[in-house]
Amino acid sequence: MTPHAFRRTVATALSRDVSTELAAEMLGHSSVEITKAHYIEVDGIVDPATADLLDSLAPPVDG
Repeated sequence: MTPHAFRRTVATALSRDVSTELAAEMLGHSSVEITKAHYIEVDGIVDPATADLLDSLAPPVDG
């Protein structure tokens, strides 16, 4: 995973779960439009192989 891909992942998660404004602030952007244009991933179909790979990087913890 590249630093840019990680930043996109974080920005997308923050945008979906909290707000795009928070995502822009966390990334240090002066404009929400920069965050939207370059960091927030649009909703779409997730490749199952990619989802499985990402899940394997942080397996669920039994609580």
